[in-house]
Amino acid sequence: MTGPGVPTVPPATHNYAQSWTYSNLEDTVGMVRAEYDFLPAWTAYVSGGAHHSNEHGDYSSPNYNADMGTTAYRLGVPRKSDALAAEAGVRGHFATGPVTHQIAAGAAYTHIEDRSAYDFSGTYPTSLYDTAQVPRPAAVITAGDFADPPVTARTMMKSVAVSDTLGFLNDRVLFTIGARHQQIHQNGYSSATSALTDSYDDSVTTPIFGLVVKPWQNVAFYANRSEALAKGETAPADAVNVGQTLAPYRTKQVEFGVKYDTTRMGASFAAYQIEKPTAYTDADTRIFSTNGNQRHRGLEASVYGEPYRGVRLIAGASLIKAEQLDTNNGGATDGNRPVGVPAFLFNLGAEYDVPMLTGLTLTARYVHTGKQYLDAANTLSISSWNRFDLGARYATSVAGHDTTLRASVLNVTNKAYWASTMGGYLAQGTPRTLLLSVTSDF
Repeated sequence: MTGPGVPTVPPATHNYAQSWTYSNLEDTVGMVRAEYDFLPAWTAYVSGGAHHSNEHGDYSSPNYNADMGTTAYRLGVPRKSDALAAEAGVRGHFATGPVTHQIAAGAAYTHIEDRSAYDFSGTYPTSLYDTAQVPRPAAVITAGDFADPPVTARTMMKSVAVSDTLGFLNDRVLFTIGARHQQIHQNGYSSATSALTDSYDDSVTTPIFGLVVKPWQNVAFYANRSEALAKGETAPADAVNVGQTLAPYRTKQVEFGVKYDTTRMGASFAAYQIEKPTAYTDADTRIFSTNGNQRHRGLEASVYGEPYRGVRLIAGASLIKAEQLDTNNGGATDGNRPVGVPAFLFNLGAEYDVPMLTGLTLTARYVHTGKQYLDAANTLSISSWNRFDLGARYATSVAGHDTTLRASVLNVTNKAYWASTMGGYLAQGTPRTLLLSVTSDF
C-alpha cells in the first residue's frame, strides 16, 4: 500500500483475487531422537532432522494509492528450501550438601539453503470492491531458472549452551545461571546472476539468568533475563532490494511475574521488556532496511479454571507500550509505535461438556486486537477488531482407537476487517470459515 489514506475493508464475501492466482505448498519433515541413561541421574541425548519445502505460485496483491487508484502486478515464484538440524547434549542432577544442582549442556547446528526464481509482469488496474478479471499477464522481468531455481541464501547457525539450576530450601528457591554462545553465518545471492550479494558472520556469547521463588505450595514468583542472536530478515517483494537479507540482529528480554496453580484453577501475571532492531520498507525510497530499534514494555495476565463441573474458561490480556528508538534522520520517528504492534490484546475462550452426550464438548472464543499503525511516522492506522468463533469436538472410540472429531467456524458473524499490517502490507481477516478434522491414536 502506498499513498495517503487507508482503503475501506472489502466485504468478507468478496474475493478480489484473479482467477489465475494459485499457491502450491509441499513440506516434508523427518526427525529422529535418542536418549541414553548412562548413570542413575544422568541422560545423554542426540537428535536430528531434515525439512524440505517446495512452493510454486502465481500471486497478485492489489496496491492501493488514494491518489492514483488501485493497481496490481503478477509475481511468479518457484521456491525451494532445505534445512538440516542436529542437537546433542547431556542433563543430570546431583546435590552438594543442602544445595541441589540440575545441569544441562548442549550444542545445536542448523543449515538452511534457499533456492528461488521469480518473474514480474507489468501493472494493471484493478479494484478491491468491483474486481474485473484480466488475462494472466506476461512477464516483463525474469530472474533465475524456474525448472532449477538457483541458490539465493545459505544460513548456518551454531550454538553451545551450559546452565546450572541451583535449588535452595528444599528447592523452594531455584536460581539458574548459564551462558550460551551463538554464531550465525549467512550469504545472500542474486536470483538473476547467482553472484554473492551480501555476507554476514556474527557471533555472541550471552549470559542466562533465572530465579524462581515458591513461598507457598501453589504460588511461584519468577524472573529471568536472556539475549539471543537471530537471522536477519529478508526484503519483501514490494521493496526495490527484494530478496536481500539483512544482517543478523540481537534481542534482549527481561521478564518477571507470578503464577498461581491448583487442580481446578490458575492465574498468572507478568511484566516484560523486549529490545530488538526495527526493519521495514521505507515509504519514499522503497528500500527494506534496518532503521533504529524498538522497545516493547508490556503487562500480561491470564486466568483459567473450571468454575462449574464441565465448564472451563480461559482468558488473557496484554498491554503493550512499544516505541521506536534511535531512528534515522536525527530520530525522526523516535517515540512512535512500531508498525503492526497493537497496544491491547484480549482473548476469552470457553468449553462446555454436554452432559446428555458423553464425549461432546462445545467451544467458543472471542478475540480482540487493538489499533495498529501501518507506517513508522504513525500517520496511517487500521482500527481495532473483534472476532467470534464457535466449535465442537466429539471424543469416541473407533475400532478400538481413541478418535476425536472436530468442527469449528471462524468469524461466525462474517465480519470484514483488516487483521494486521507489516512492511506496508495489509492482511484482511479470515471470512466465515468452516474447519473439519479427525484425529486418531494408533
